[in-house]
Amino acid sequence: MKTRVVLAVWMFAAAETFGATALHHYTFDGPGVTDSVGTSDGSLLGGAAIASGMLTLDGTNGYVQFAQKLIPTSNFSVAFFAQALSLTPDLVEMISQGFSFGPGFYIGYNGPDHWIRVGDQWQSTYRQFPTDGLLHHYAVTTGAQGACLYLDGFCVATNSPIQVTSGGSNTRLGQQFGDFGEFFHGNIDELWVFSGALTASEVARLAAANPLGPSLRIEVSQVRLCWPSLTNVLYQFQYRSDLTTNLWVNLGDPITGNGATNCITDEVSSPRRYYRVVALP
Repeated sequence: MKTRVVLAVWMFAAAETFGATALHHYTFDGPGVTDSVGTSDGSLLGGAAIASGMLTLDGTNGYVQFAQKLIPTSNFSVAFFAQALSLTPDLVEMISQGFSFGPGFYIGYNGPDHWIRVGDQWQSTYRQFPTDGLLHHYAVTTGAQGACLYLDGFCVATNSPIQVTSGGSNTRLGQQFGDFGEFFHGNIDELWVFSGALTASEVARLAAANPLGPSLRIEVSQVRLCWPSLTNVLYQFQYRSDLTTNLWVNLGDPITGNGATNCITDEVSSPRRYYRVVALP
């Protein structure tokens, strides 16, 4: 009898274009924190490391320090995936810049209520930080029309435009600015910083079509692979293995998304296969 497994497979986007100007982009696919758009690489400090294509932070003393401020003082967007491996009753920050009431900028949560907070000018969004231990997409946009907090591609809270001081600490990942600590325990992936406010559809595209984690390793005779699709977006499922010299090979024909969950079945022989789905341009 064949074994059937249903898996949620994270999507890898093709090259993206945006109305806002991309300033920095970090995929965490290499050994360091490398800026694929600009020239602002980061330094891994304490218990921070790159593993399985993500930034991993130990929640004790691990963080990334940049040598400059990545986030503009106004009219900007910040987007990334994050997975909290544990929560604390204290303040925690996934990204920060500046100094207290400068105003400083950060995205994290307060304790013990775990409301998401976005800098000194938006200290409580009254939106609960996810407590399921899964990977979620976070984005903050701010411009003349106001600020918006997005969670998994949806605007869940709004505010008046927010600003960031030009002084204080340079950008950090996983720790608050200054000497406050507030370390984040978890993983961060696909960090983008833009000059200008992304549109709602652009944020949804980032949330839906960027890698959320490493490829999946399959060791069964048949797999059914499913992913959330966007309407009229063309997707191509691919696999790689030792027999393909670890090059990605198309699995079947492209599939047009319908705004629901799309699935494909693969009859696995050997050897072990890795899978991904790509959003075609």
